[in-house]
Amino acid sequence: LELALLGAESFPFAEKKARVALKDSSDVDELVRLLKDLSDRNYVAVARDSSALALREEPERPAFALSLLHCAASRAWEQPELAESVAAVLEKHPCCEVLQEKLSISREQFTRFGFMLRAMPPARLLFPEAAQDEEEAAGDEALSKAAEAQEAVVEAADEAVEQAAPKVKLHEQEDSEVLAQLELSRAAPLLKELSTLKRLRHDISRFKFMDLKQVSVPLLSPDGATLGVAEVEEGADDPDAAVEGAEAEAGEAEEEPAWVGQEAADKEAKAKSFQILQDLLRTLAKAAGYASSRKADQLLQASLISVLNALFIVGPAPEECVPKGPKSNPMDIDPDKFVGEEEKPADAEEAEGAEAEAPEPETDVWLSLAVIAEMAVETLLRLKGQLAQVDEKKKALAEEEKNMEDLTEEQRVVKVANAASKELQGADEELHDVWFEKVPELDVSSVAKLVAFSVLCLYHMRRWSNIIVLCRGFNDATCSVFATTFLPLMIGAQKEVCNLSSRAVANTSRYLTESKASFEAEQKKLPRKLLRQLALQGELSEPEKLFKKRSMHYDAYQKRQKKVDGAWQLLLQSLDDSYSLIVRAVPAAMEQLRKSRLLLAEFLQDRQAFSLGVQRAQITGQERVSKERGLRLASSALISSYRKAVELLRKRQMSDQVVQALHELGNLLWLEGDAAGARSAWSDAVDTAYQHVYAIKNWQKCVEEAVEPPKDAARAEIMLLTVVILAKHARLTRPRDTNAHLSASLFASGIVEAVITTALPNPMRRELFAFDKYRLREIFFGMRETRMLLPPNTVYGGLDGMNFLGAFSFFHNTLIAVGYHPARCLPLCAIHNYVATDVCRNLPVAVKGRLLQAKALIRCRFLTEAWLGLFSVSKGHDKPRSLLVGEVLDKTIVDAQETAATAPFRCHEEPVSEANVQAVNQLLEFALSPAGAGCEGEDPVTTSGAGAFNLWTFKLLKAEFLVTVCSYERVYQKLGEPEEKERAGWMDKADAILSEIWKEASGNDDDREAWSAASRTSQESGGQAAELPPPMRPLTEEEGELCAEIRLLKAKIQEERGDLGKAIQEVLYGMHFLQLLASTDGLKTAEECNIGGPAGSTSLRAHPGSKCWMQLRRYMVQLLTSQGRLKAAAAHIEQGLSESKATRDDVARVDLLAAKVRIEVLNGRLLELQGERHLGAIPAAECCLAVAARNLPVPTQSAVYARMMLFTMLRQNPSLVQLTRKDMSAEALEANGGAEEEILDPNDMLLLEAQGKIIISPIAKDLKNSKSQQKAIAPGGLATADGYRERQQLLKDMVAQCVTDLDSLLDIQGFTLRPPNVNCYLDFGPDGRGSEALKPGPDPAMLPPPKASFAERPQSDCREPPNIYFELMPFRLQCELTLAELRIELAEMDEALRLLQDAERRMARCVYLTPWQYVQFCSLKLRWRRLTHQLGLAKTSAPPNALNKVLYRDPKTFNTGICPATDSSLYRTFMQRMQPPPLVQLGEWVPPDERGIQDGLEMYLQELLAVIRLSTREGGSDYRQQLELLREGLEEVLRVEVLLPKSEERPPAFDRIYGFFFCFAAVASCRKALLFSDKEAVKGAPGPPPIDVEKLPPKVGLDMQRQLQRQAVEGALSYSAAAMQAAQKQLLFRSVVRHAISLRRECDLFGSLFQPERLLCDQFHVTLALASEAYAKARILDDALLKTLETPSEAPSNGDVLVIWTRPDLTAAGKSSAGPPPSECSSLLAFVCASAKPEEGVDPTESRHLVARSPDVHLASLKRLADVLATDLEHCRPATAVAAAHVEQRLREVACVLRGSAPGRSAGAEAPGGDERFDASLAQLLMDLAGEQADPEGGQPKLLESQLVQAALQAMIKLLDTSTSSAQVSHPELARFLRSVLIARDLLPGR
Repeated sequence: LELALLGAESFPFAEKKARVALKDSSDVDELVRLLKDLSDRNYVAVARDSSALALREEPERPAFALSLLHCAASRAWEQPELAESVAAVLEKHPCCEVLQEKLSISREQFTRFGFMLRAMPPARLLFPEAAQDEEEAAGDEALSKAAEAQEAVVEAADEAVEQAAPKVKLHEQEDSEVLAQLELSRAAPLLKELSTLKRLRHDISRFKFMDLKQVSVPLLSPDGATLGVAEVEEGADDPDAAVEGAEAEAGEAEEEPAWVGQEAADKEAKAKSFQILQDLLRTLAKAAGYASSRKADQLLQASLISVLNALFIVGPAPEECVPKGPKSNPMDIDPDKFVGEEEKPADAEEAEGAEAEAPEPETDVWLSLAVIAEMAVETLLRLKGQLAQVDEKKKALAEEEKNMEDLTEEQRVVKVANAASKELQGADEELHDVWFEKVPELDVSSVAKLVAFSVLCLYHMRRWSNIIVLCRGFNDATCSVFATTFLPLMIGAQKEVCNLSSRAVANTSRYLTESKASFEAEQKKLPRKLLRQLALQGELSEPEKLFKKRSMHYDAYQKRQKKVDGAWQLLLQSLDDSYSLIVRAVPAAMEQLRKSRLLLAEFLQDRQAFSLGVQRAQITGQERVSKERGLRLASSALISSYRKAVELLRKRQMSDQVVQALHELGNLLWLEGDAAGARSAWSDAVDTAYQHVYAIKNWQKCVEEAVEPPKDAARAEIMLLTVVILAKHARLTRPRDTNAHLSASLFASGIVEAVITTALPNPMRRELFAFDKYRLREIFFGMRETRMLLPPNTVYGGLDGMNFLGAFSFFHNTLIAVGYHPARCLPLCAIHNYVATDVCRNLPVAVKGRLLQAKALIRCRFLTEAWLGLFSVSKGHDKPRSLLVGEVLDKTIVDAQETAATAPFRCHEEPVSEANVQAVNQLLEFALSPAGAGCEGEDPVTTSGAGAFNLWTFKLLKAEFLVTVCSYERVYQKLGEPEEKERAGWMDKADAILSEIWKEASGNDDDREAWSAASRTSQESGGQAAELPPPMRPLTEEEGELCAEIRLLKAKIQEERGDLGKAIQEVLYGMHFLQLLASTDGLKTAEECNIGGPAGSTSLRAHPGSKCWMQLRRYMVQLLTSQGRLKAAAAHIEQGLSESKATRDDVARVDLLAAKVRIEVLNGRLLELQGERHLGAIPAAECCLAVAARNLPVPTQSAVYARMMLFTMLRQNPSLVQLTRKDMSAEALEANGGAEEEILDPNDMLLLEAQGKIIISPIAKDLKNSKSQQKAIAPGGLATADGYRERQQLLKDMVAQCVTDLDSLLDIQGFTLRPPNVNCYLDFGPDGRGSEALKPGPDPAMLPPPKASFAERPQSDCREPPNIYFELMPFRLQCELTLAELRIELAEMDEALRLLQDAERRMARCVYLTPWQYVQFCSLKLRWRRLTHQLGLAKTSAPPNALNKVLYRDPKTFNTGICPATDSSLYRTFMQRMQPPPLVQLGEWVPPDERGIQDGLEMYLQELLAVIRLSTREGGSDYRQQLELLREGLEEVLRVEVLLPKSEERPPAFDRIYGFFFCFAAVASCRKALLFSDKEAVKGAPGPPPIDVEKLPPKVGLDMQRQLQRQAVEGALSYSAAAMQAAQKQLLFRSVVRHAISLRRECDLFGSLFQPERLLCDQFHVTLALASEAYAKARILDDALLKTLETPSEAPSNGDVLVIWTRPDLTAAGKSSAGPPPSECSSLLAFVCASAKPEEGVDPTESRHLVARSPDVHLASLKRLADVLATDLEHCRPATAVAAAHVEQRLREVACVLRGSAPGRSAGAEAPGGDERFDASLAQLLMDLAGEQADPEGGQPKLLESQLVQAALQAMIKLLDTSTSSAQVSHPELARFLRSVLIARDLLPGR
């Protein structure tokens, strides 16, 4: 069957198997045909044919017929055609007749009243005329008449049982089990129809009948034969009568109230539900009969649970389940009339006629329940006998009861009563073994509820004996666990039996008295003569004979009655004693809690009735006041009762019950309007649950110390209950406290994860609870949710399913809205899905839960799982099943196959890959039907409900998925590429979907553009502000939040399109819409919500809250900042900070403070003092970090950005390091500034300024007073290397903290950089023998490719392709590169290596790695490589001939991951030292030993030039990066040149070195190009042509146009309309270039932290280079120059000087720690071209090139010297001659500075003597500068020519300018002088 059910592909295998199994059967062809229909999903045909087969006679009936019918019925039970086939089998099958007979016997037993020994009235007492002996006659007559009268019914039943010996035995028939399943299938539609009936409200007065703690002996209607009767008050309230009266009044009135019609419809639904219940119970009784006969316990339990659920849905009272009219035995009501009446033929005929005319009973619900309950008790007794230890005493008593068949019923009754009494008397000494606790799949509590309700129905039917038998049997089966519930019912029934017995004894006495009185009367009537004659004869008169016979009869009968009555009284006494023992065993605390709960149920019932009366205006005026007073008094008493119960429970240390009691107390307090009291009660409940003081306040510590995995199901239930308590505590008692909401969500997430992630087989990580990873089937092993956590139809002890799921939805919405750890939502959604699908079985709620999970997955960037989740929802996979429909394996397999056949979005590929484009297009085709969403046939467009909300949410998630995919941008080679067009199309479709949802949800068209235009017009004209159209109907809070999300997504679409103006309009529209919702029907009163308390003191919010509002506010700040409207952004920040302070939203506060830091930096306001207030970027960053550390367990991404911006400011301004306030609290930092700006009065500002308390730049003042500077300052007044190192360590720690925080955020999302491969030891290579284990792989390139690709993995590799869509990954990579750079500066090479290797892996995890980051990584790797060579730490791989201890410790030995053979000697070494191969292709970190130096250099330069070309094209042409790369290339050439031996055959590498120096100079010139300074401007010169706007990125073009529009508003020159019109097509070249430079400067200002700005800057550079040839020539390094590095040309011999100024490394900054740090020095690398070619007579030193390095040129001396030279240049301009001595002094200073001499020397100090070469060159330079002033005799000149000196000064100033990084001058005379200065620093001497 299972093979056939899998479909057409598996049918051939099913056919083969069927033919083999039934090869000798004649029905094999029929079976194959049916299997074919089954595989084709033709269930109706299968059911029709299999039912015909099942109804054949026994020899011809195939065994598989019923199985096939059941297969079809279980899969298509809703089809009416199939129901007919099932009904035919269930009515005509041979077992059906046997079952009907069995059920008829059971029903007949319950229709009998039970045994009672009654005497007949004297009038009906007859004696035989001929009697032998008087005593014998009297005895015989009494026995014959009484026994025959009392046992007539019993004998008839016994005869019927004997005669009805069935031919078929159900317990032997295998068909019985299948028939039970078919009966359940037939009951499934009825149960579904019952569950779909909508009722107006829950009648909580009915809850007590299904609550074992509230079940009590009912008060019955008086009938003259019952003890416990209810007193019927005149004028008692009857709800139905009240409704009918109201309907009548409404009919007379002109307008009928709405509630009248609702009540009438509810009444009809109630009647219909009761009729369905009656039919359903009859069917379920048959199913239970089959199951119990076959001992199919699971099927029987399914039947019982179905009955119980039906009762929960309908909620009938026991008295409604019994027929109307008298229920007691007429012989008990009027014995004189009915006892013995059946003996008279005439009376019998009249009775038969009356019975024939009597109508059928109105209901038989009680009878069906009784039969089902009896089966349940019998099954429990059987299971107990199998699973529990048998007590010998009970076994003997049971055997004794079985051996009573030969006794009369009277004797059996006495004996059974005595045995029961004996058993009860010895029960107090027993130790029960609660056997069913070992069988968790057995739901005994539910069975107890069903039996209790059945007993209550029997109680109303006055079937006392049946009650006693059922209760006794159930108590015995359950080891008296539920005795507190069932013993009172037994006692009540036994009292009634004793009452009837006493009445029977009294009637007998009365009959005896009446006989005597009759005798005396008749005796007096006789003549005296007759009396004397009779006395003489010794005979008795006839009256006297009759009296004697009667007295003998009644005396004997009374003796028997007293014997029976004595047995029953003894049993009653035994029951009372047992109950007393049980009551004493129950603690007083539990009894107090039980009483409190009973009072709570009554109070809530009164509260509900009162609220209905008030809402219907039935209770008004003084009546309302009095009832309110009564309810307040009742609530006060109830609260006191609960508090007393809590105290008693705490004394007994019953913590679980304390938690429940405090939960209920908090519910009651909140219902009465006492939010503070409820908050205290719920907080105490959480404290008690975890035994932790102030657990909610200190939730982080509680999670770490007190929240432990549960050890049993009871503990798991309490922990989940605290989760809901946390939701109530946060949502209901602190509605405005966002921090409380977030803390509760995180606390709840920790509790939930402790429960489900530690229970097998649940996964241990939260990210594994996604759709395609795991489906939760059980929260905890053995946990039954309906026991305590989700008890149905009760007002205490737990909560209902909607509140439970609502708590999880609240936590989910909080985490998503706040944007904090959305991955924590996944376990919450897993439980939500499980409870909604498998427990509540509610389709709309289940779909909502899955959509919530899909939303969380999208926010976590698990796009594959989110895609599959939306696919599953659209296809209706794993929908909630009806109660009687089990999970079908083939349906699950088909769903899994359908899912596996799809091609979902791939998170390891780019968004525009072929597979992902198809997946996104398929996503657009997903559709959720109204039926699949739970709309139940209603129109989702016009109807608001859960189903319609699911439809809107599904569409919203589709749009959000598209927007998320489109948010990943890259640097395109040109605009309009196919990928970009695809992305634009997706955004258009997402926008259309959102507009459709907006219209369906609000009822209005999307009029954002019209509203924006009207708002702009009203602002310009000063008129009334434009108003938004209100929604067509009131929106719920969820619908309002949905509308806000629509506006946010539309704003993001506009942002991705580049139109920030429209994005801001969308956000403004959303903010005004929320204000509109808050102003119209935003609050609900206490009366509407059924909340107590003073009128007007309590209200509930019905519109979106502050979390939704702050989302819009934060996004508005982000958009304004991106647009450059810093003033408007600052205003929004101040308003947002005020709002976040009011709502205690620290996440929003941190985000806003981080935005404020950025704005303050852009405004150039780093630090400012106003009195005691610290203002500016640094105080704002400190405040942001303090707030994040105070309230957030893990800092947010904004906090990390703030820390990185603080790091950037301190790095760029080292003097600010000592001004940071580290030890102040967040409150102190906020009080002293950094948060809200305080607007001071101008007079106060003037006063502060006069007092010196306003310091715009307080750095110098604080530096003078800073003691911490003493360590960092040397005696000479300069900073030391130690101080620099300390500052760098501080900065490194800041970045390391950022990395740690980001790792924590990524770890919460489940990110793993190196995922483990559990099959890493199973890869034995292609041959499977491990022969290639030591075969080295191909040598990779030194630098990884710009676009990383994942390596091919062997089949045994279980690792999945990694997710590259993590939003934090680019930022994490940037922080990692920054930290690696700092560690390289601090010479921590090992740590830097680890960071760079991690960064290389991490680059492959970025969906679009920016070229800038790639170039930055390459630069750092090359720098690390250079320094390792410099420090002697460079390594090479082990050579093949190395020793084993060296070879096998080399990490490259086992880098292939191929495992040696298990019998190899290397197997253990492999297991210890092997690392799984990386998932990406990594670069080379350890070069091979055999690689030559020259070959390595060529490979190095090729890869280096490729990176430089990438930087010039797509990397934004970052000149700093280009200079660093060129330096690394130059350093490598110099290093190789030094290592290569001198050889005449190999010329020196001066040509290539010169090429690097020339490229340095070219980069420096590109850096200064197009800055448009006024000095460079040429009047009248035509500039480059304008640039078309369509050739620029859309965001740039629109931003520039909007800036031009805002100029007039911002105080600048306004543009004319014609100019604005022209700007829409073309923009001036100068404006565009300035905009590009400003973007570049902003990126450089923040160290390219913000990836969107970096991406925009690089894209702008690419498009501008394509659009403008002038820009490309001026700002981009010519590729021809780079080619000269590959094939260098000859270096010129013209005496040019090229210098490179670089920052020295800390390792080379000085020999001593007290030396100057790198920040105070600069490294000079100079190339002095030869002044002449090598010829005869030319000085050899002049004919060779010079490459020199001066590593420690002090910047202060250099800058001072440059300033002095610039001053001398200005002084020389008007002069004609310059003093030679002055110039000589300056040249000696230049030589001193360039040689890196001590900075403390005076400016006039001379160069050290003894350098004849230097003196000669200096003299020669002075002679050359003398010109015409030179001495003809060759003496020392005293005057120098001014023009020549000016040229030399200009050349020296250009060379000494470190800001340009590189310079080139042509001055041969100066070159010869500099050669003599730097000859001692020659790097290549003798070459």
